[in-house]
Amino acid sequence: MAEDEKILDQQEAANTEENVTPQENVDNSSNAEKPQKDTKKSKKDKKSEANAEKEKLSAKEKAQKEWEDSIVANKRVKREITRKKVTKILALVLILSLLLTSIVYVMLLFIEENSIRITANSKDEKTISLSNDGDIWAPILNVEGPDKMWNVSYNPEYDKKGISPQTVPTIDYFQSIIGAATDDTSITGMLSTKEDNYIAFAFMLKNTSDLSAENININIKMNIETNTKKNNRGLADSVRVLWIEEYGDVAAHILDENRTGVYASKTKNQAVIDMQYELFNVTDENGEKPTEVVEKWSYPMGMVNDAQQTFKLDYKWDETDVEKGFKDTIGFVSDDAVFDYDSYLVPQEVVRFVVCIWIEGSDFDCNDAALDSFVSLNIEFNAY
Repeated sequence: MAEDEKILDQQEAANTEENVTPQENVDNSSNAEKPQKDTKKSKKDKKSEANAEKEKLSAKEKAQKEWEDSIVANKRVKREITRKKVTKILALVLILSLLLTSIVYVMLLFIEENSIRITANSKDEKTISLSNDGDIWAPILNVEGPDKMWNVSYNPEYDKKGISPQTVPTIDYFQSIIGAATDDTSITGMLSTKEDNYIAFAFMLKNTSDLSAENININIKMNIETNTKKNNRGLADSVRVLWIEEYGDVAAHILDENRTGVYASKTKNQAVIDMQYELFNVTDENGEKPTEVVEKWSYPMGMVNDAQQTFKLDYKWDETDVEKGFKDTIGFVSDDAVFDYDSYLVPQEVVRFVVCIWIEGSDFDCNDAALDSFVSLNIEFNAY
């Protein structure tokens, strides 16, 4: 019995050991494996943290780069906006400059068309000068004309009948102005106003050289420029230039060859040629009917058939018509010059000139076809 109890106790102990040992083994096994698992977990966490840190750094760098790129892009945008603004401003300035230049150019054209420039060109010690008052002498004079020039006549009948708005003063009137003046106090300057449809002025030329015993040879020329063709010169074919020169009491060489008169372009107008040939027997050098003739200062009102632009050849003209301008002009010396001739000045000599320029309304070339043309004139005195 005791032996049986001993065996029973041994079995219970064995069972207890069997029951406990596996659990303990499991716990021991778990405790043994835990450091290894913790080590693996620690490495993984460190790797994750490193990756996270790396990602964080990468995100920061990316944000930094994006920020820097945005600054660069913003600068580029600003530069582009600035460039566009500058371009627009420059374009606007250029347009305004061109517009202003065009306006100034057009204004200058309008001024030049009704103005005359006079120049006196000296040579070495041979000096010549210009003046419009006898006090101030200069190498250049600019004469500004009226606001408009169109369709007036030397013949006062056209004014009386209301056909032309104005009559040009007579040559006797202009000669009386400088004929009564002395060498130093000549009545000069503008003889027309802005309201007149013609331009008239007087001026003086003086030998201002220090040479006390020598004459100065001079060339006197009035240039003419037009924008139309030779056979249809528009206004150039209806322009009249009254030119008076007065050498006064210092020298009498004005008597050698008097250039005073009214100048006009020679005309190819068939009506004028027929009239000259029929009434005055004007022929060419071969005795034949000419191909061009000089114009008259103006034409008698009763002779002109305005509707047909022809002359009534049975018109009986008389001396009163001559006084009103029915007399020959002096033909332009060329297509480019009204006159071109030589003269001279004795020491300290003063010469007075009167110029009157108008568009003759009784000239058949004074018509609407001439409205798109212009004439530019200038006077040159050249010492040689």
